[in-house]
Amino acid sequence: MPKATWKLSLIAAVAGVLLGLAFPPSALGGLAFGAFVPLLWVLSHPMTLGRLLWVGYVFGFCYHGVANWWVSSWQAEADPYLLLAGLALWVGHPIFFLVPLAATWWVGNRWGLQWGVRSFPVFWVAFEWLHSLGEIGYPWLLVGYTQVGNLFWIQAADIAGIWGASFLVLWANVALYEALQAWRQKSGVPFWQRFVNGAFLCWAGLHVAMVLLPGLYGRARLEQLRAMPQERMLRAVLVQPAFNPWAKWESGSLGKQIGVQQQLSDSVLEHFRAQVVVWNETAIPVPVTLPEYRWLWEGLQRWVRSRDIALLSGFAEIRPYRADSAPPLSRPLPWDSTRFYEAYNAAFLLTASGDLGGIHRKIRLTPFAERFPYAEFFGAVARLVEWGVGISAWAKGKEQRLVFLLRGYDSVAFGVAICIESIFPDFVREYARQGGDVLVVISNDAWFDHTPGPAQHFAIARVRAIEVRRPLLRCANSGITAAVLPTGEVLAQLPQYVPGALPVAVPLSRTTPTLYERTGDLLPQSLTLLGSLLLGATLLLQSPLLKKP
Repeated sequence: MPKATWKLSLIAAVAGVLLGLAFPPSALGGLAFGAFVPLLWVLSHPMTLGRLLWVGYVFGFCYHGVANWWVSSWQAEADPYLLLAGLALWVGHPIFFLVPLAATWWVGNRWGLQWGVRSFPVFWVAFEWLHSLGEIGYPWLLVGYTQVGNLFWIQAADIAGIWGASFLVLWANVALYEALQAWRQKSGVPFWQRFVNGAFLCWAGLHVAMVLLPGLYGRARLEQLRAMPQERMLRAVLVQPAFNPWAKWESGSLGKQIGVQQQLSDSVLEHFRAQVVVWNETAIPVPVTLPEYRWLWEGLQRWVRSRDIALLSGFAEIRPYRADSAPPLSRPLPWDSTRFYEAYNAAFLLTASGDLGGIHRKIRLTPFAERFPYAEFFGAVARLVEWGVGISAWAKGKEQRLVFLLRGYDSVAFGVAICIESIFPDFVREYARQGGDVLVVISNDAWFDHTPGPAQHFAIARVRAIEVRRPLLRCANSGITAAVLPTGEVLAQLPQYVPGALPVAVPLSRTTPTLYERTGDLLPQSLTLLGSLLLGATLLLQSPLLKKP
């Protein structure tokens, strides 16, 4: 490999590492305002497409590696499939980052390298949004999330969502790069005079504005939200059982699991009058609504009636079908081969009267871990790639609806997101548009205990609360279990990895719909259109038909 390629690769690797270090739960989020500068310096150099792809892959490999290495899980009991899938993601995911880099390179080659660099934020945010679509969507490493720890700055997410936060961070990087270039071009003048030239001051001022102005907006927004009267309160108990995620699927442990979660709930309900108890994702790992599990369902009904409490819990749902009406990917029931079924990662609301108040079936499934993407097009081949711990091959839920907690003349509308659904901004926004009062995220991050994974997942959920200004209850098997205010502030939180129950009272005050709630993903959609027009114009102007003879 040529020496120049090694040099550019090393500089791109530095950019990837700096960006990864800025990602939560790191306290180094400020690095993100300059982490892209080395990469922009690389993109400002003439190079072949092959060299660009190699250098870009190095950047993406380092960024993913520093921020997302934990996906493989590294626990003693980790399933080999999970380990291999995580490693495959590490190797394969950086390929996606080549899309905005290649677009920037192509525009730079036609319009000038400088203008290529300035188009970079357009292509990057468009890529982030496109990368969130479809069954292989994975909008985890969005640049805007680097600022979750900056409480004032991240409040700007209620304007254009996390996409707007990414756009601001990226433009801060472009402005800093341009300021450094302007400073460098005055190398022949006295040192102090480099700082008073117009180009430097313009770009440096823009960089400072991107860093400071969102914080000023956020400070004012926080004061406004904190001063709002608390019209209603929801009193809830969030239960964190801290079960071994592999052992919970073993036969014979069901009764103990339910009993432990009831005991944890009761330990708080004795002295805290609550309206709802929340259990985590697949807290009940069997299809409890089927007649075969009537004994368990009736036991839960007796329990909620005796406590006068509603229960919102994750469970493994099975929907049976007759052989003549079974969907293509359905399977025979283990106890009745004449019937078929689809399994769903789901959540139910059991009311205080013992009635079923609603079910949410997970719609956005983790690619390959929970479902082979677009499995209906691959048929039986999709079954060759399944995780062997009881949670693979889920079917997709088809409807996204609120579930309602009715208490006398009052009602509370819950928007339920199961695990990875909380990383999709527009998915959570839909609940706000439907009139949801509270966001509820149930998860089981114990597969990744003692890694940054659970803390990253929690940080992302906090942004969802800010985008639509709704309180958020997050209940996870081993943490992070917490209540989050519409400002993104943590009201209360349980320590990780220990069993416990968290009593919380969250305000349900309604605010004016945020700009993001009203307009949704308009910013990234507009940038995608603008990027497409730029690429189209570049292609058109390179056409031999438009070139002079």
